Amino acid sequence: MGTRWTIMTTTQKRNPTWTDMKPPPEAIWRELRDVVWKKYQRKRCPWERVADLDKLLGDEPLPKPGA
Repeated sequence: MGTRWTIMTTTQKRNPTWTDMKPPPEAIWRELRDVVWKKYQRKRCPWERVADLDKLLGDEPLPKPGA
C-alpha cells in the first residue's frame, strides 16, 4: 500500500502459503525493477514506480524519458 513494497514468496502451487522476505536480497529488488521498467515501457505503470525502486536501490533515479 502506498509507497511501501512487500516482497513475498511461496514454494507451493496449490493453496500457497505466502511468507515475507525480510529483508529481500538486492538481486530480487533488481529483478523487480527490471519488470517494472518493462511495464513502464508498455505504458502499464507510472514512471514514479521505476524512480521509487531506483531510490530504494540507492541508484540515482534517471530522468523521466521524454521529459
